[in-house]
Parts: sequence; structure tokens; C-alpha cells
Amino acid sequence: MVEVYDVGKRVRYSKVDVPVRAPLVMSEDGELMAGVSTRDGSRVLVCGFAENTRIPKVKAMIIKHTEEVTRMGFLPDGRGLVSAGRDGYVRVTDLHSGQTLKRIEIGAKAACSILQVAGDGNVVVTVWGRDVVLWYLETGRVHNYNLNVVRQTEGWPLAVSKDCRYLACRTEDGFDVSDAASGAFRGDFAMQGSVITAAAFSNDCTKIAVGNYDGNLNVFDIITA
Repeated sequence: MVEVYDVGKRVRYSKVDVPVRAPLVMSEDGELMAGVSTRDGSRVLVCGFAENTRIPKVKAMIIKHTEEVTRMGFLPDGRGLVSAGRDGYVRVTDLHSGQTLKRIEIGAKAACSILQVAGDGNVVVTVWGRDVVLWYLETGRVHNYNLNVVRQTEGWPLAVSKDCRYLACRTEDGFDVSDAASGAFRGDFAMQGSVITAAAFSNDCTKIAVGNYDGNLNVFDIITA
């Protein structure tokens, strides 16, 4: 079942059986949703929302990857979908024509665990195990590094900010934030209690929410000055 909510109004618009599973992503304008097919993990179903009802209905199927799709993200204009699969490819697919606009092959052993499309649509950051890959869509340039090489302490990636500037990692003492393009240290915070399991940056990249195994959520201001 897929449930659609208005978070601000705390209202559920719909609850309907759609043949998709996680990961699920929504376009910036909230008009499209994409999810992995429940029948074939290598296929992506793109859904639109019926007017006034917010009920998702399948509009298109994307069959580009040869193995399971693990992460996705819409381009800011909503015309393209970026997807990463266990086949090692990151692809940009035009949602109107169904054609592949761009693609790169990543030689990582692990599956993609994080995919973030920058708010201006110029860069895509993906994390594959310990490898961080930045793909600049306009020029096609690819930059990558290994976290074990650039970090002074061990960290487990949690989230990349909307502008693709920062990478948040869980540490044994809490969490830290580094520069996504280089891995350079920016700041950390020690937290006692259960292990951190998730993090997310606000859309304006001024805050970060951190959740732990006990179900507690803490929100921090990001000071860049």
C-alpha cells in the first residue's frame, strides 16, 4: 500500500495498492512519484496523481537496468529521473520519451546506498559502500574518492545535503559533517545513547535532523560562517 499525506495539514489524501516498493521518490512539484516494481527490481514505475484525489496511478515503466535499482532521484525540472542499480550504472532517463539521456558505469563492489541530485540539477552525488562519486551532468566530469583515505576517523554515510555540498556520517561517538566533494572535515557532534540510524538535511541546507534506534529525533542548526 502507498499512502499519501499532506504533512502540514496532517491529512491523509489516499491509501491505495500500487505495485511499487521502496525506494520511493517524489518530484519537486509533488506531481510524480517513482518506485521500484514489486515484480521486477530492475524496473522503475513512474506514477502520476489523479487531480483532486492524490491517488497515484502508473504512467510509465522504465526498463534500463539489468539488476535491482537501489536509489533514485528526480531532476529539478521533473523531466528526468536519475537511477542507480546493482549493475553498477547511474542513468538519467527522459520521462517523456523514455530515452537514456546520460549514463556512467561505477566500478564499485557495493550497491548504491545514497543518491542525491543537486537542487540546480548540475551534479549527482552517489555513495557506494566507502566510495563517494560526484557526477557533473553538464560537463560529464566524474570525481570520486574513498572515505577510508580522506577521513581521520571511521564514519558510515547517512545523507547528502540538497545542494550536494555536505555529507553526514554516523560515527562511534555521534555524527559528523564533511565536504561532499572532498571529504574534508566540517564539524561533528557527540551524542550519547543508542546508535544513530538516519539523517536528513532540510531543503535549504540550514538544518539536519538525526534519528536513533530508540526512535528519538534531534534537529541541529548548520553554522557555515
